[in-house]
Amino acid sequence: MKRGQLDVGAANLASPSESKPRPFSSTLQAEPHVNDNPPKFTSPHYAASISEDIPALTSL
Repeated sequence: MKRGQLDVGAANLASPSESKPRPFSSTLQAEPHVNDNPPKFTSPHYAASISEDIPALTSL
């Protein structure tokens, strides 16, 4: 073989149908998750509370 020629017979090429990815099975479907035990709130409004007795560590 001369320099610059490609030996096509030696290359192992896949056919176009083999190189395509196969689709996922159409029978496999994800089921939605349903929370059967949601939290029950006693009040529609909640406020964040910060304790006022936190010691300040600024004085050494």
